[in-house]
Amino acid sequence: MNETYSPKTTTGDDLVERVLVRYAVNADVLGNGPHTATITVDLQTAEQRRVTADDVLLAWQTTTGSLTDVTQLNFTQTNLGPGGHDLDVTVFSRDLDQLEAATEMLLGKLIVRDDVTDAYQDFSGGQTEVTLSLNAFGTSVGLTPQQLSLQLRAAFSGSDTDYFMEGLTDLRVQVELSNSIDSLSDLEAFPITLASGGQVALSSVANFETSQGYTQITRQDGAAVARIIGDIDNDATTSAVLSGLIRTQYGPKIAAAFTGVSVGIGGATEAHQETQGSIVVSLLTGLVGVYLILAYQFRSYTLPIVVMLSIPFSIIGVVFGHLLLDVDLSMPSLIGFASLAGIVVNNAILFVTFFEMETKEGDYTTAAVDAVSHRFRPILLSFITTFAGLLPIVFETSPQAQAMTPLVTSVAFGLLSSTLLVIFVLPAALSIYFDSFSIQKWLATRDALKLDGTAVAKKRNDTS
Repeated sequence: MNETYSPKTTTGDDLVERVLVRYAVNADVLGNGPHTATITVDLQTAEQRRVTADDVLLAWQTTTGSLTDVTQLNFTQTNLGPGGHDLDVTVFSRDLDQLEAATEMLLGKLIVRDDVTDAYQDFSGGQTEVTLSLNAFGTSVGLTPQQLSLQLRAAFSGSDTDYFMEGLTDLRVQVELSNSIDSLSDLEAFPITLASGGQVALSSVANFETSQGYTQITRQDGAAVARIIGDIDNDATTSAVLSGLIRTQYGPKIAAAFTGVSVGIGGATEAHQETQGSIVVSLLTGLVGVYLILAYQFRSYTLPIVVMLSIPFSIIGVVFGHLLLDVDLSMPSLIGFASLAGIVVNNAILFVTFFEMETKEGDYTTAAVDAVSHRFRPILLSFITTFAGLLPIVFETSPQAQAMTPLVTSVAFGLLSSTLLVIFVLPAALSIYFDSFSIQKWLATRDALKLDGTAVAKKRNDTS
């Protein structure tokens, strides 16, 4: 890797900074042990290299190829932040054999796809295990299964032989054998102590049976769970598209081939759906709050709807801003649009306030034009300062700022379109609104409330 990619670094130093090998540790495996290992490679920072981590990972995977006697080999990279895996499929069944077969079948269908770069499953047989059962000779010499298991447990898990105090701390002395045996013949020759005090080989008092067992079984509502986890080519597809394909095509075929097996979707798709639902609820709650405040402010149930037209106006800028900068619409984009609901109505509120002040003798068309002339410069200056402050983040190329780019793009360009449309469209919308509703009645209601407020304030002053 260093020979190939180090010349592409800005400093000329080795691309790979360090390599860490850890045995009996693997985050992608349910049951860790002597059969698992993790190799972690640290690269130079994204600013120092001109090659992506995806390219390095693909080159590493291609160069490695298939390894003899390796059951599962995964090439992944650490992803910071929420969202989950691009591909995360959950398979359920109460039959372990059916579950393993269905998972292997679905994994085979996914791994051959060009838009799936890597995939693996976490449900498979673990290490070979040895099951012991007491034979006739063992029973005849007075051994019981409990006695046999206690001796083996004490030998390999350890037993306390002494303890002592050091200050206020209790210290124990534990003696145990090595937690691994070199061969099955060594286990067969392990000495077992009889009630008479003599010792015999373990193979003479117990029967041996080897099998491939599951290191860990995860259950949900009584059914065993297996997961297929992987990465996709984001230039070719999205997690939502692939999840839909699994639901509509692969899932039904798996359910038809294996009785009692069901398929679910998790990972990035599930996280996106939860976030979308939360954003929609929050946005609707915010819109209701904005409407109630405007209805109280303007003493009208219908005029706030005209004022809140600036919110859908911002959608135009959000879409065209993403197209202009070639940024994909994503979850941060939706969060940015949701935050616009409380921002873009400010100019509309001030505009309606000046519209009310400029209305004379019911001439609302002239009042709308005069309100625009009075508020044009403040609205424009307010927008320019906000937009200019957001531009550095929009065009920031560092990886740390990439997650914020869609959000800031939504806010900046949504504010741009909303500002322009408030200046040019809102006056026309107000004129159309008062073509159907009496402006005299609205102004009379507002004046009456102002007089009532003045009278109440005067009364309080006189009382004090």
